[in-house]
Amino acid sequence: MESEANPIRNQLAPALVTVALLLGLLGVDVWLGYRKMVAGNSDEIIQAVHRPHPTLGWVPQPGTGRHDRPGNFSARYGIDDDGLRHVDNAGEPVHRLWLFGDSFAFGHGVGDSDTFASVLAREWLAPGIHVRNAGVMGYGVAQEVQRLIELAGQIQPGDRVVFAPISVDVERSLKHFAHPSKYLFREEKGQIEGYPDLRDGKLVTVPFDTLSNRVRALLYNARFTGAGIQRLHHLVIPPQSVEETRELMQIARAVSEARGARFAWLFLPHPRELLADGYRADLSGLVFTDLKRFFPRDPDEVAAIHFPDDPHWNARGHALAAGAVAEALLQEGVLASDELAPDAKLTLRMAQRQGR
Repeated sequence: MESEANPIRNQLAPALVTVALLLGLLGVDVWLGYRKMVAGNSDEIIQAVHRPHPTLGWVPQPGTGRHDRPGNFSARYGIDDDGLRHVDNAGEPVHRLWLFGDSFAFGHGVGDSDTFASVLAREWLAPGIHVRNAGVMGYGVAQEVQRLIELAGQIQPGDRVVFAPISVDVERSLKHFAHPSKYLFREEKGQIEGYPDLRDGKLVTVPFDTLSNRVRALLYNARFTGAGIQRLHHLVIPPQSVEETRELMQIARAVSEARGARFAWLFLPHPRELLADGYRADLSGLVFTDLKRFFPRDPDEVAAIHFPDDPHWNARGHALAAGAVAEALLQEGVLASDELAPDAKLTLRMAQRQGR
């Protein structure tokens, strides 16, 4: 009997050693990923910009926030009591244009007067059309729509609701998880407790800081194997980002129109997407206004509209985006020509003569 058991033991021992070695390597890989998550961008300083929120995860913190990245930008963010970015509006408000999106809409890295929301209000819109910038750095589409729902009581008949995310916002969800997972171990957003998730056609708040999410976050962000673990998990349980985004777009339109507001959905182009034919995330089957035609495609010209070591738009990029958004909203009928500033009308007529 003992001689028969020896071959089994002889085979089992190397197998156990191999498993232990693989688990040890995975542990080291997870630890390296954890260290990277906690560190974030070591050369970036973000102070007093965000605070935790029970349903949205985080929101901008009222006051003045600081955001520095040496060699790229040194910005101060003015945030009002509603958590909205300061905008250079003129005149008494007649109607409001509510802007929802992520860091590109918020104005990552630029001062209050240089965001495309401020340039839109100051240079493109007639006095009395006030822009309300509800963009938030790091948001995904579910958070953007939930933010609309929570601000809906302030939206009045005749207002405009404009969603302007970038393509990868459709993947910033609890189901996809890769993006929000990083904030479980970072302090820049505060201690996140709740997060919006689309379930059975409705946005609900679910617990975010759970043991299962922490384990999943550690595996997703493992230094060398994390990307493979993400892909494997998404193959087994597809996140269905396009289908979910389509439902969220319908919810956003319904909420806006119920308040008597005109609605538009744009996708802002990430600089990397200007150098490629498609988008970084799958947007197939979604109905939206494409702004790529308003932006340069030459590599040198694209490099001139974002920061040297950060893909977010600089002031020049935001100025370009403001014109693109104004022209797109005019073409979509969300803005009327008499709601544009006189100089903006002249600029558009010149662009039309040039065949844009």
